[in-house]
Amino acid sequence: MLRKAEIHVLEVLEWDCQAHFVPYDVLVDIFKTCGFIFDSDKSQSTVLKASDKIGLLIKADRYVELYTKKCMKDITFAYTNQYTVGCAIISAARTKCKLEPIWPEELAQLTGLQHHHFIDVEQQVFDSVAQQLQQSQSRSNKHTRKSEHNQFSPCENSTASKTPAQSSTN
Repeated sequence: MLRKAEIHVLEVLEWDCQAHFVPYDVLVDIFKTCGFIFDSDKSQSTVLKASDKIGLLIKADRYVELYTKKCMKDITFAYTNQYTVGCAIISAARTKCKLEPIWPEELAQLTGLQHHHFIDVEQQVFDSVAQQLQQSQSRSNKHTRKSEHNQFSPCENSTASKTPAQSSTN
């Protein structure tokens, strides 16, 4: 409903929605460029040292990349407000890195949004990623079981493992 209202306002302003559509992965790149880890951030209520921040930046960036890729595989995010999806991905990465506050004032100023504006979308990101990882694990387990079932034991003396010349001599 919010999306429809936003589109209506943009149409009244004669904004070409198709020409100015910015997908969430581009927004995420913009947020990454502007920065989403700050000196004021705390991790589990302790102030971060400079040496901790480098590892944290790498870890947070990996979460952002993972969430962005997983969201691209879920069609529901294509129909969700792209700006809130971008914010949710950044917030989800900060949450996984146990950064406090989850959505600091710097990000609120950058985006114009508070955490409560997209917390439902953030939960969708977590749910979608968990579901995709579970499906991937399930497929992996099925493939492993199928491979194990189809393998011949090296000790088996079956005709399937003999060459045609060996089969005719027996």
